[in-house]
Amino acid sequence: MGFDKKKFWENKIVGWEDKRYSFKINKSGFLQAFGISLGSSLLFRIQKSAEILRPYLANKSLLELGCGSGLLFNELSDSKIKKYIGIDWAPSAIDKAIVKFESSAKLPPSKFIVGNFMDMDFPEFDVVVALGVLDWLEIDEIDTLFSKTKSRKFLFSISEKRNSLNRWIHSLFIFLTYGWKNKGYVPKYYEVAEIIRVARNYGHNEVKIFRDPRMSFGAFIYQLD
Repeated sequence: MGFDKKKFWENKIVGWEDKRYSFKINKSGFLQAFGISLGSSLLFRIQKSAEILRPYLANKSLLELGCGSGLLFNELSDSKIKKYIGIDWAPSAIDKAIVKFESSAKLPPSKFIVGNFMDMDFPEFDVVVALGVLDWLEIDEIDTLFSKTKSRKFLFSISEKRNSLNRWIHSLFIFLTYGWKNKGYVPKYYEVAEIIRVARNYGHNEVKIFRDPRMSFGAFIYQLD
């Protein structure tokens, strides 16, 4: 029997969000010994992505892939976004997002959808964002993602394949905590150049890169202009 990715995310996502995106960041166990907090880097990632996106969202529709319970939408609630659409294949995360956001008259219009975005047609959108999603895709699936989003503006994050102590520790941590039992289903690390080559195949010739030590080995790859 193959590994059940949907079940993995259904069991993982909400509790993982609560731990990693908490404003009360705590280092613990294995990572604490090396002074590493995954939560702080992920919290910075979501705040910085909102900062980068905000100037480009006025009267635009934003599609978020792997939206979880809508943490990015919450960060963008003060923007002039026309509509937000979030897709995630964990029903528990989508249920949580709907309760928090869909009935609010104070927020921009939003819609949260359960599904595997690799196998579905996307609603109309102007800008697409995916934070952490590419880490879980093979390179041919990333190619498919670009083909499905076509020439739309985008911001994606990756875990960058570079010589970094934090990255090697992260890889070991993943293996020890759950990688050994997941039949190889673990996050991947990509070189920026790999993703840019794919993007250029779909007309993205002005791709920008953002790195910051607060993202540890993470990086943004985007074209929003």
